[in-house]
Amino acid sequence: MPRYARPTLFLDFDGVIARPIPGLSAIERLDPAAVKRLTRIVQETNAQIVVSSSWRYDAMQRVGHPCSRLHGWLAHHGFAGDLVGETPTLPNDVRRIEIGRYLWGMRPMPKSIAILEDDHHMGPLAPWTVRPDFDTLMTDTDAEQVIRLLKARGRGARPQRRFLPVT
Repeated sequence: MPRYARPTLFLDFDGVIARPIPGLSAIERLDPAAVKRLTRIVQETNAQIVVSSSWRYDAMQRVGHPCSRLHGWLAHHGFAGDLVGETPTLPNDVRRIEIGRYLWGMRPMPKSIAILEDDHHMGPLAPWTVRPDFDTLMTDTDAEQVIRLLKARGRGARPQRRFLPVT
């Protein structure tokens, strides 16, 4: 087993790569420029992507979309990369705990992490979080920050397992 998994990017959709505009289909809400930036991040870092967005499928409430469908919509806009999973859906949508639990279950831990999240307070995961402006979505500057995080090595490249927010 390798010592570390590939760099891992936790991805929100609304306010990051998609505009929450009522009346548009999901595929129409995706911003082609933001998806292009996402592809650049993956190409420059070899990152795998975990969906942490409310767009992910929630089996309990039977809402959202499976990774295969999300990947197809992203590919329609030119995305080239791997969506390898989705964070668990917990009551009250506490994103930092959902991400913490996903990381806790990863064997091996990723070499580095980054979180693209426009809204939620990330607590102890804040040092690895890039927060695009909800109105402008992910910019080139945001993408550069994510690339720096995913290329980082050593202890600061990811949270220590014992400090993960899981409750």
